Amino acid sequence: MNKMKKLTLALATSLLALGSTAAAADENTGLNMWEGVSVNIHSLDIDKRFSGEGAGLTFQKKLYTIDELDLEYYTRFNLQMLRDEDSQEHAEQKEIVLGFNWNVTENQRLFLEGGYVQQDLSLASGNTTLSYDTAALGVETLLGERTALRGAIEYQDGIKSDTGFSLALRAVHTRFAPEVGYRKVGDDESVYVNLGFNF
Repeated sequence: MNKMKKLTLALATSLLALGSTAAAADENTGLNMWEGVSVNIHSLDIDKRFSGEGAGLTFQKKLYTIDELDLEYYTRFNLQMLRDEDSQEHAEQKEIVLGFNWNVTENQRLFLEGGYVQQDLSLASGNTTLSYDTAALGVETLLGERTALRGAIEYQDGIKSDTGFSLALRAVHTRFAPEVGYRKVGDDESVYVNLGFNF
């Protein structure tokens, strides 16, 4: 995954610079929740069975807000298509997530997510499907007027139960919503770059 990590870093730097200097989509301040559709470049290692790179789509939408408690309820869908160029093996990953944001302050929120992932692998040894539940508990903090950092403790109940972590950096209050992230849970590892389009 070294080549992909270098590509991801280069793209992330460019996209975050673009998002951070782009004209604001609104005049809001503080930490906003991103809603929209994004395209992404993704690198993924799955349980030492598959390692590949590819592209995907993400959709995230706020479902309900309880203003009195500063709570937001949202859903997210991910679709990733990945390929190992050396072996020609490929994978398709689908994910659905339901989550809550609790806005502690204008510049910081806690979040809790639960999800379901299905991975369809086409390997030299044959086709297989993996599915498992996921959970994440984390915090997102505004680092400046246009940048937010998110970190979480992650859990997945796959072939075996594992815990790990994820980190992501994204631009906020911009016309586009670039984001770069890293996730490591057990033997699964991923690096991604998103370019989001706001609703």
